[in-house]
Amino acid sequence: MRLYYFTNEQFGLEAIRDKRLKIARIEELNDPFEFTAYVFPAKKERRIWAGIRADFGKEWGVLCMAETWHEPLLWGHYADKHRGICLGFDVEPGNWKSVDYVSQRPALDKDWYADIKHRLRILDSMNRLKFDAWSYERERRCFYNLNAMKPDPVSGLYFAPLTSDIRLAQVIVGHRSTVTRERLARVLGDRASDVEQIKARPAFRSFEVVKQNNSRLWK
Repeated sequence: MRLYYFTNEQFGLEAIRDKRLKIARIEELNDPFEFTAYVFPAKKERRIWAGIRADFGKEWGVLCMAETWHEPLLWGHYADKHRGICLGFDVEPGNWKSVDYVSQRPALDKDWYADIKHRLRILDSMNRLKFDAWSYERERRCFYNLNAMKPDPVSGLYFAPLTSDIRLAQVIVGHRSTVTRERLARVLGDRASDVEQIKARPAFRSFEVVKQNNSRLWK
């Protein structure tokens, strides 16, 4: 399965160079309803869930990717207003959960917190539940147990290495990006011949981002 990771120029080129992707923490995600999409009408319930969410966030991180690179909102929101880069990866489908998009916040069963198995089922559902206004992202998620990983010694951040389960297959350069063919080839190094390199542009007849086929327009 091919999935796409949008980022700015600096982080995109660093990810290619260092062969790794930054793992996000729950509190860093840009949707304030992340991992809390259900309705918690009682203060007690909200307090219990806040504790569950905090514990999960300490132990687990997530990589988020999209099923398409043609959506202009993805470029605008996550790739520095089309000045950034999109990385296309071939991944193992079983490792990536699809996000469920809903128009209303679902209700929970009464006393849901009394049964640990029920809590776990809710947690599994919650970590891939989002408001359907985000559905343009066509998002997939892969979770990482941070307790089984070592943080970067300099930044303290966690990174997922690019292995055979996450293989770089494409680099799509935003249509406003100043990254040249030569610079991208240097960063790719000996992988340049195996990775498709594309310059993006707005489509002429639809609201999509597509490939720039005129090679003279990407120096």
